[in-house]
Amino acid sequence: MQQITLEELDKNFDEIFERAEKGETFHIMCPDGRDVILAPTELVDPLHKRGVIEPYSAVAEDKKLDHDDKTDWEELYTDHEEGS
Repeated sequence: MQQITLEELDKNFDEIFERAEKGETFHIMCPDGRDVILAPTELVDPLHKRGVIEPYSAVAEDKKLDHDDKTDWEELYTDHEEGS
């Protein structure tokens, strides 16, 4: 497993993501102290199905969103300046 920083991932995203899709695994060290693993789906899916890990979701971590409230989801896609 190759250890990289979040900055390195940002700079070389396409290359690193392509390598992960081909089977490589990356340990990403974030400036806030969190560590994230970027791994191929075939490694992650069996562990997720067994309840060993929970894949990261930026949306799930957004405390503002209540996933049972359709209004929040509509706001996510409509309350913005882009494309206006």
